[in-house]
Amino acid sequence: MASPVLAQETTIDADATLVTPMVIVASEGMRFGTIAVSNGGECIYEIAPDGTASKQGENRCAFLSGFPTAATFEIDCGAGALVRMELIHANLAPTGAVFSATALPMTVDGANAGSAMQILPCDGDGRTVVRAGGRLVTTPEASAGFTGRVGTIRLEVVYD
Repeated sequence: MASPVLAQETTIDADATLVTPMVIVASEGMRFGTIAVSNGGECIYEIAPDGTASKQGENRCAFLSGFPTAATFEIDCGAGALVRMELIHANLAPTGAVFSATALPMTVDGANAGSAMQILPCDGDGRTVVRAGGRLVTTPEASAGFTGRVGTIRLEVVYD
C-alpha cells in the first residue's frame, strides 16, 4: 500500500531596489569667447571647471572679448545615492587647433577639481551640479576667420 503524500510549502523573497530616476535637467556649453591666433607659435587656452580662464604662449596669445565660461550640467538624482559621473571631451576644432580636457576637468557641487571620472553621492537636496573645464590649443595654421564649435563635452551618469 502506498504512503499518503504530505502537502509541502515554502516561502521565497521578492526583492526590489527603489531609486529616484536620474535626469540631466539642465546644461550650458563652454565658451572661450574670441581668442587670438598667434602667427609666431602655439597658444594654449584653458578654462578650469570653476570658470577661471588662463593662457600660455607668447604675448599675442590673448582672450580678446567675451566671457570664458566652463560647461555646466545639473542632475536630479536620489539624495545621498552614489553616482558615477564621467566627462568625455571630443575634438571638433578646425585644422591648426585642438580641443581637449584639462588635467583636472571636473568639479562636483563646488568641490575641488578632480578627474574626468568620479563616484560621489548625489547632493543632499537631490540636485548635483557638475562643471567641466577644457583646453584649446591653437597654432599658426589655425584659421583666423573661424567661428563655431571646437569640441563637445559629454557627461555620462549612472547610479553606482
